[in-house]
Amino acid sequence: MPIKIPPRAKCVHVESLSIIRAITDLAETRRKELVTAVKAILQAKKAKWAQNENCIGRIKGGEPTTFVDPVKLFRLVKNGKISLADFLGCVEVRKDNLKKKLADPEIKRLLKRDGKTSKSLQTEWKPGYSVDLDALQDALIGILRTKATVGALPRKAA
Repeated sequence: MPIKIPPRAKCVHVESLSIIRAITDLAETRRKELVTAVKAILQAKKAKWAQNENCIGRIKGGEPTTFVDPVKLFRLVKNGKISLADFLGCVEVRKDNLKKKLADPEIKRLLKRDGKTSKSLQTEWKPGYSVDLDALQDALIGILRTKATVGALPRKAA
């Protein structure tokens, strides 16, 4: 839902909001896509490490996912070997499969975090390399001030 400023609210101009929004958009969309692509390349090449001229990266943590077949487990409920409460305490639902039946807002209301993590992609600059964050910020401000450029950015269909 879009943010709307109430009619009588005191509102000030803060230039850095655009930078925060742009970084958030990049983090929420492009970063995930890029990480997924790098992980796929590493998996295809059966590698855990990657590098380019400036940066190194590795796949860290994670083990192959295993799970109990919920249909087989539910048979134990029917046979009286475990209770329905025990069954529900053990079962987890895959969001991707649920998306076929429910809309994202409904799924979000059902989510529960368990603290588990999956494989992550860890990156860092090689010795002697870094990014000039001030220059990057200045470039981003320049892009954001050019409304035609911002409006022309390609958007992925949802």
